[in-house]
Amino acid sequence: MDEKSTKVNLDAAKVLADLAKEMLKSRVSSDRITEADQKSTTEYNQALYDTLHAINEEIKKSNDPNERNMLYKQRENIMTRLREEKEGQRQNNNEREEKDRKQATSLFATTTAVLVGAGAIAAKLLLDNRK
Repeated sequence: MDEKSTKVNLDAAKVLADLAKEMLKSRVSSDRITEADQKSTTEYNQALYDTLHAINEEIKKSNDPNERNMLYKQRENIMTRLREEKEGQRQNNNEREEKDRKQATSLFATTTAVLVGAGAIAAKLLLDNRK
C-alpha cells in the first residue's frame, strides 16, 4: 500500500470521526434547549400561580361587588392562561418526543454507517499492511 492511499484512508476515517462528534454535539445542544424551555415554562406557570393566589386573597378581602367582579374576571383569565400553557406544553412535549425518536433513529443509522465505514477503512489498512 502506498503512502498516498494510506493518507486518503486516514483522512476518510478522520472525516467519519468528525461527523460522529458533530452529531453527538447536536444532541447535547438539543437537550440544553429542552431544559431551558422547560425551566422558562415552569417559571411562567409559577408566576401565574402566584398571581392567581394574590387575586384570591384580594377577593377574600374585598367588600365591593364591582371590585370582586373585576377580580373574578382576572382570576378566570389567569386560569385560562394556565390551561392554555399546560395544553401547549403537552403539545410541545409530544412534538419534542417525536423529534427525539426521529433524531435517535437518525443518529443510530449514521453512527452505524460511520462505524462500518471506519471498520472498512481499518480492515483495508490492516490487510494492506500485512501484504
